[in-house]
Amino acid sequence: MSQLEKDNLIELEAYAKLDKRMALLEQRLDIIQNNHLAHMQIELEEIKKYFGWAVGVVFVQLLAVIAFLATK
Repeated sequence: MSQLEKDNLIELEAYAKLDKRMALLEQRLDIIQNNHLAHMQIELEEIKKYFGWAVGVVFVQLLAVIAFLATK
């Protein structure tokens, strides 16, 4: 086997390793994108909903205090 053939074989092995690593990386990115990000989005929507309710309750309490002070 000539030196050129050996070099080509080494490059092909390196390419195969890199290809496997890229496939694993793509798989992990797909899992993150389709699973974890979806769960995070759902949780953020729930937090926004509860925050909206909390702001609404505080606003109603403020109106109640103003009404109480205005009628006193």
